[in-house]
Amino acid sequence: MANSLSRAGVWVIDTAAATVIDARHLKILTIRWVDAVSAGDDARLTDKNGERIWSAVAADVNNEEEVFRNQWVDGLICPTLTSGYLEVTLA
Repeated sequence: MANSLSRAGVWVIDTAAATVIDARHLKILTIRWVDAVSAGDDARLTDKNGERIWSAVAADVNNEEEVFRNQWVDGLICPTLTSGYLEVTLA
């Protein structure tokens, strides 16, 4: 599939890549990782300069994790997503 960035306020990221998803200054309210397949799967978000914003490793099968960030970031990249998808809520 491809990342869905068209929903106002909520982006669904299901494809990892080294390219910048959005280079603007963004305010992330929440990050939710859904449907991680296996324990040990990992996901990571960085800013456009490669600085880590968020990362997680699945603890179990069908792991789901949500964090509240309320953080401004300088661009967004999803370099790692071994399974599932991320819902990123923006202000």
